[in-house]
Amino acid sequence: MGSVVYVEGGSRLHAGFHIVDPQRGVWGGAGFYVEEPRVRVEAWDCGEARWEVDSDIATLLERAGLAWGCLKIASRPPRHMGLGSTTQLSLAASMALLALKGLRPSIPSLAARLGRGRFSAVGTLLAVHGGFVLDSGSVSTPPISAVRVPEDWRFVLVIPQLEPGFEEGRAEDLALKTAGLRAARGGDLRSRGALLLAVGIARGDLDIALEGLSSMQAGTGLLFQEVQGAVFRRDLMNIVDEASRNGVKLAQSSWGPTLYTISHESTADSDARMLRAILRSHGIRGEVLVTRPRNKGLTLEVGMDGG
Repeated sequence: MGSVVYVEGGSRLHAGFHIVDPQRGVWGGAGFYVEEPRVRVEAWDCGEARWEVDSDIATLLERAGLAWGCLKIASRPPRHMGLGSTTQLSLAASMALLALKGLRPSIPSLAARLGRGRFSAVGTLLAVHGGFVLDSGSVSTPPISAVRVPEDWRFVLVIPQLEPGFEEGRAEDLALKTAGLRAARGGDLRSRGALLLAVGIARGDLDIALEGLSSMQAGTGLLFQEVQGAVFRRDLMNIVDEASRNGVKLAQSSWGPTLYTISHESTADSDARMLRAILRSHGIRGEVLVTRPRNKGLTLEVGMDGG
């Protein structure tokens, strides 16, 4: 009988960028941690490296010098859908493998070791703090703001079966370079939105938070409209426009196609039903789910293998 390490976390929803200064290498963003879709990995000592993981995650772990132990993904967010799955999975897996050696390094140090957070520190800082973070664009510095999201708020996620967002690499680098040339575009919307969003969450005022999120999204969308075809991805505009006509303001998480809004627990289910009807009316397959905020980061526990 041996020990098994379990690491669990949530998904990252990106709210946009509040400051973009490519000359200084600053991409300051904001985002939320939510309970679902959930990340859960299991690791145990089996005398060698045997991993049931995707090749990109395996590559990150190998480059970080973590080639030992058995590792299994029990659950995960879908890949390249705007939910930050690569960062959450690679951090969770490396935490689990290092725990087999009795090591508990900080999450920011793990992110640096894995090469995460080149352009956005949001996913890493959410893995530390949970809730909502407004970052300075660096995984090695504390967030500007890290606050708990009210427990009676809900996130309604729309995950359509459309083209995945950019993978890391040349396409994403080109998109960010293009946006960097227009760093001032939408700057007032982005900075005002970020402050309103943080204020709304801290005060528990959903209306202020949604106004801030919409402003931040509009300013971020202006940065990327040449790449996306519009302020939102062009293939998402029908969903966004119809939801808006029905009183729901959607946000795009990272490169999409995941969209989301923030609701109160009393209205989230009705918002979800309306969004499912919109997908059906446009012949788009996909999932709409209601999830709670996750006001804690990645968690680690050690159990015993009964085998």
